[in-house]
Amino acid sequence: MPEALALIRSHSDDIATHLQWFTEALSLATREPVLERSDPTTVLRSVAEGARLKFVGESERRAAPAAEAPIDHEPALVAFVARAFLDLVRSVRSPTPAEVHGRVRRDADFAIFELRCSETTDHERQPAALVDGFLRGGESNAGRIARSALRAATALVELRGGALEFLGSPDRGATSRMRLPSRSGRA
Repeated sequence: MPEALALIRSHSDDIATHLQWFTEALSLATREPVLERSDPTTVLRSVAEGARLKFVGESERRAAPAAEAPIDHEPALVAFVARAFLDLVRSVRSPTPAEVHGRVRRDADFAIFELRCSETTDHERQPAALVDGFLRGGESNAGRIARSALRAATALVELRGGALEFLGSPDRGATSRMRLPSRSGRA
């Protein structure tokens, strides 16, 4: 009898977690974006620290004056995507990564948010993959919840006119790159 109760409790925890991801994704999908003009690396740092990972920010300055301007971004969406990515990576990597490297930059009319769970950048020479290709990569045995959350994150980014792509594989050199349309912040 105790084994049956443990199994039921385990399934109910899975269902509750799945519902939390689904509810948050549905909320983001059905409301107008709430943009904030600030340093978006603070969102990435907060998500990493919430996952008990050391955050290493990597700044990239461009010569063009427009690149120095603040980036309008949607903190709730950036946080959702970052949490989904980190949850997936942490579910398949053993040991889990100790730190995550983050970078935000501008490219034409897009803000690009990158999270990397590797000290090396060797995987950046590989072609980027969409979510299904990334989930098939390496020795991935990510659970259904982590996979569903990352697919929901991809759909939300696409709904906002952006793209979410991945480098490496969930268990080795995992990097997420989110491109979202952004106003430059010019007054």
